[in-house]
Amino acid sequence: MDLKPINIYPLIDNVIKPSQYVGGELNSVHKDIKKCKASIVLAFPDLYEIGMSNMAIHILYNVINNHPDFVAERTFAPWLDMEEQMRKTDTPLFSLESRIAVKEFDILGFFVQHELCFTNIVNMLNLAKIPIEYKDRGNEYPIIIAGGPGVFNPEPIAPFIDFFVIGDGENVIIDILEKLSELKNKGFNKNEIIKEMGKIDGIYVPSFYDFIYKTDGSVKKIIVKDSFPKNAVRNIILNFGSFSQSLKLIIPNTQVIHDRFWVEIMRGCSKGCRFCLAGFIYRPVRERNVQSILNSIIQGLEETGYEEVSLSSLSSTDYSEIEYLLKSLKRNLEGSHTAVSLPSLRCDSFSVKLADLISQERRTGLTFAPEAGTQRLRDVINKNITDEDIYNCARAALSSGWERIKLYFMVGLPTEEMSDLDGIINIINKILIIAKTEVPKDKYSRIKINVTISPFCPKPNTPFQWVGQDSLEILDKKINYLKRKLKKKNVFIKIHDVHRSQIEAIFARGDRRLSKAIRIAWKMGCKFDSWKEQFSYDKWLTALKKDNVDITFYANRHREEDEIFPWEIIESGQNRKFLFKEYKKALNEQITPDCRLAGCNSCGLQEIIKCPIS
Repeated sequence: MDLKPINIYPLIDNVIKPSQYVGGELNSVHKDIKKCKASIVLAFPDLYEIGMSNMAIHILYNVINNHPDFVAERTFAPWLDMEEQMRKTDTPLFSLESRIAVKEFDILGFFVQHELCFTNIVNMLNLAKIPIEYKDRGNEYPIIIAGGPGVFNPEPIAPFIDFFVIGDGENVIIDILEKLSELKNKGFNKNEIIKEMGKIDGIYVPSFYDFIYKTDGSVKKIIVKDSFPKNAVRNIILNFGSFSQSLKLIIPNTQVIHDRFWVEIMRGCSKGCRFCLAGFIYRPVRERNVQSILNSIIQGLEETGYEEVSLSSLSSTDYSEIEYLLKSLKRNLEGSHTAVSLPSLRCDSFSVKLADLISQERRTGLTFAPEAGTQRLRDVINKNITDEDIYNCARAALSSGWERIKLYFMVGLPTEEMSDLDGIINIINKILIIAKTEVPKDKYSRIKINVTISPFCPKPNTPFQWVGQDSLEILDKKINYLKRKLKKKNVFIKIHDVHRSQIEAIFARGDRRLSKAIRIAWKMGCKFDSWKEQFSYDKWLTALKKDNVDITFYANRHREEDEIFPWEIIESGQNRKFLFKEYKKALNEQITPDCRLAGCNSCGLQEIIKCPIS
């Protein structure tokens, strides 16, 4: 093992943002790796400025480094200029803290946010001088693991990963490192260690599962080897707040996407929006108590110097004590010029009172997600808000002095009609009318209604996993219609690229056979696919064609009720019967109430944990 630090300074003299490679940030941890029983590099397959805005990296970094026997360091995807320097000088991918080659650590662990980072995972393995597929890696290489929301269908990248961690990672990551340390001391080789890891709850080892396919390309059968479990059941921790109380955020060396102090006030969502992967895979709802949150914020602001705090969750205003929390923050932060932001607001739970409370010192923008333009379509997706809820939200925000409102809508939702698109236009027109009423005439020109429109992408482990995505032609037609109709003063439209959405849809519901296409696309230069300026649809089309991938089979095909899905091995907590029932209710425009308000909906979660609702 070569633990000699790499001299990176000759490389960073030739790159645009050297600060993202040097490490040494405030609150970063530096341990002697030789004295630790197990080591891991937390790898984020995107730029430093994206990865350092991700909560999971900070949480796991703290959990591991708070343990006296283990060490966690970080690495991120180098930008093109840095990659060029690394390849030119034959420099392997290194960790930020010790600048040691990541291949020298015991574990290289990727956090997978979404499908468009798959080629970056391949590229980082290659830069690390680690064989891309697990079948080619011997004992001299680290164990490659992956977790995060992007692995709830792990199959397209299964050949690259030794094992997947499904669900909450705070507890299981320590279990993994303890078992690794124990087995290393007993002389187990890497393959034996990986096999033993499969006995831990929530671990999926793809090499112990084979797939048999039908002539039509769908899955015929999943073969489980060596008495491995039929399903990898998601890890769920109920006391997640205990891991956040001693959390020390690393202060980035450069500006990052979300440059503020954040605190997770709640995990999970019970609303049941049928398109939302996060809403299903983070159930049940778990809340931190107000005093714990306040302590974290006061201590965190002192340690970091931030002037903005974000109350983070999937739906912050659904936190049961949100009003009391905001009033408490107002008292504690008065005069500090600290902004408080709620990054995720529901129109049905917002009010003038809350708007006033979070605008106590200075205002940031407010974001709402109506998702669909009509009540009918919102019933289909189980977004239980009305037009009047949306208008009341806009009225509350504008009358309280907010000048910037962001709205999220989707196109291509199941059963969508042109009248639903007209509904989006009508909502925005009505908000403009409200603005003229609520905003003083001399300030109206400052009003910005930012509208983001995204193509619907069906996700696994949701009721819409049976639904095909609209074709590119149909999506383009719908988006162009909205763009024409929304050319208005004070309205600013942002459109998510339909081509990237199609690639995302292919891999969201894809299988293990797609791993070859990922490798081909990477060899052709595909990386940073979530970045507009880097994404090349032509290269992806060529790669998919070379591998004989039928795009419509993966992206656009509606699945039969009893079809076996490639991600069937992953037990997210919601059983298939419940999800299909929700799908049928969607087609019949029937809603399902919030289980926290109306009682248990028998989603299946109660079969794997003691659900607080059941």
